[in-house]
Amino acid sequence: MTFVLLGCERGGKYRRYKKDVNISRTRSRKCECPFRLRGKPVKGGQGWMVELICGSHNHDLTETMVGHP
Repeated sequence: MTFVLLGCERGGKYRRYKKDVNISRTRSRKCECPFRLRGKPVKGGQGWMVELICGSHNHDLTETMVGHP
């Protein structure tokens, strides 16, 4: 079955991509936020059904979108 899983950009754990970078000098936005949505196409092609898996965030929401990736 085809579906789309949407989550908070702060979900998951930080993964270091360069081994030679000192971890104390880097900063991550990741904080294992549990927010998740799942979208599935409705049979017959008449749109999508969106299901809320977890609707809570474990961090404050951003007030401005300046510098938002």
